[in-house]
Amino acid sequence: MIRNMLNVLVCLMLYAVSVVSTTIAQEKKESQSAANSAVVDADTKAILKLLRDQEAAWNRNDIEGFMVGYWQDERMSFAGGGTLLRGWNATLERYKTRYPAGKMGQLEFRNLEPRKIGEAAAMVLGTYHLQMENELAEGGFTLVLEKFDDGWKIIHDHTSPKERPANSGQTKLDGKKAKTAANKSNS
Repeated sequence: MIRNMLNVLVCLMLYAVSVVSTTIAQEKKESQSAANSAVVDADTKAILKLLRDQEAAWNRNDIEGFMVGYWQDERMSFAGGGTLLRGWNATLERYKTRYPAGKMGQLEFRNLEPRKIGEAAAMVLGTYHLQMENELAEGGFTLVLEKFDDGWKIIHDHTSPKERPANSGQTKLDGKKAKTAANKSNS
C-alpha cells in the first residue's frame, strides 16, 4: 500500500513538473511572440514615417528630399506609365522632368497597408492623391522596401494612375476647356 502511494505520488510529481514546464515553455513562446510583434510595430512605424517624410518633402517642392526614401543604388527600380526604369538617378531625373520645381502640387498618400514579408523586407500597398494647379492625378502603388543599416528604403516602386472612363472628361483643364466642358454638360 505504501508502495502504491509512493507510485501515485511520483506520478503526481511528474505530472506537476510536466505542467509547469509546459506552462513555462508557453509563456516563453508568448513572450517571444510579443517581442516579435514589437519589432513589427517598430518597423511599421519606421516605414510609415518614411512615407510621411516623402509626402512632406514633396509638398515643399523638394524632390531630392522625396528621393531620400528610395535606395540610392542603380539596382533600384521604378515601374509606371508603361515604363520600367532602373536606378536611383534615372528615377530622380524622371521626377525632375515630370514635376518641375514649383509645380509639384500637393501629395497625399492614402489607404496605406504596410506588411512585413521577411525580417528585412516589407511591402506597402496604397493610393496617392496629387493635386496640381490644373490637374488631379490619382492612382495606386505597390512599394517593396528593404531594411538597411540606415533604415528602410524603397527598392522597387510600381505606380499606376487611376483609370478614367472614356467619357469622364479631361483630368487636366485650363480655364477655357473647363468652361467648354461645363457648357457641354449643361446642354
